Amino acid sequence: MGSGSGPVSVVGIGDGLSRTRGAAVDVAFRMRGSGPAVVLLHGTSANHAVWEPVGDALEGRATVIALDQRGHGRSDKPADGYTGDDFVSDVITVLDALGLPTALVAGHSLGGRNAWLAAARHPDRVSGAVGVDYTPFVEP
Repeated sequence: MGSGSGPVSVVGIGDGLSRTRGAAVDVAFRMRGSGPAVVLLHGTSANHAVWEPVGDALEGRATVIALDQRGHGRSDKPADGYTGDDFVSDVITVLDALGLPTALVAGHSLGGRNAWLAAARHPDRVSGAVGVDYTPFVEP
């Protein structure tokens, strides 16, 4: 979903990272490897870098996309907009900007919640979800 000014694109921002441009909230991410898409979502107060060892292990057989979720790392930090659906929208925006029809989405803690919600809200786009150290009792 763009901001209304046109399609969302992807630009390089240095340090091996890319970022959406033109989304309501622009999201930074590191993408590497080739093969089926795997999106990795970090927990609260972390960023994409926590997934480096997993990316190292998967990049030979998957396209690994580790996000800086909104409010973290080099992604936008809006004053509000931190519901589960907001985070899920960012995942779908990145998939759309990259032209990826589907991905497996995995996450830790906050990222686990967002992976689970992405699969529940978009079963046509999320081929599977992995939640690590997440409790479904953090929100009503």
